[in-house]
Amino acid sequence: MPGAKRKLFFNPAEITRVFWILAVHAFLAFLFFILLGIIIGGYLFYKYAVPSDNQLSNNGTTAIFKYDLYQEVLGEWQAREEEFSEPPLTDAKQ
Repeated sequence: MPGAKRKLFFNPAEITRVFWILAVHAFLAFLFFILLGIIIGGYLFYKYAVPSDNQLSNNGTTAIFKYDLYQEVLGEWQAREEEFSEPPLTDAKQ
């Protein structure tokens, strides 16, 4: 059928009507989208950043503090701090 129009999934006139309504009520649309972003962000934060009770339980294992390793790291840290606190040697060619 050469004269038949192809039916689209959506009506372009209805889409333009939706955009027209959003433009007329721009402030309310802005507030709605801000609120929607806060809700989605809060959900994602709660889902991925806040640990659940299962993650907080240690399943009977305890953390062991290795004092010797701590002293080794502390000594290395102090050595680096002393190295950076000294003024650099410059070549006195004047």
